[in-house]
Amino acid sequence: MIDELRAQSRKVFGVRAEIVDGALFEYTGDKITKTDAKALITKFLREKAEKEEKEVKNNG
Repeated sequence: MIDELRAQSRKVFGVRAEIVDGALFEYTGDKITKTDAKALITKFLREKAEKEEKEVKNNG
């Protein structure tokens, strides 16, 4: 299931497969629902954006 979602990440979630990899990096299950995967992707992207924003503020 996870491999299928990764393969179809652009179509299903609108993101590259690498984003799915990052979002599910610490996920230990072998199956996941689309809803749960989307929630993890959203959280991952939000945290990534917040981290980059802090770096810009600290370097600017």
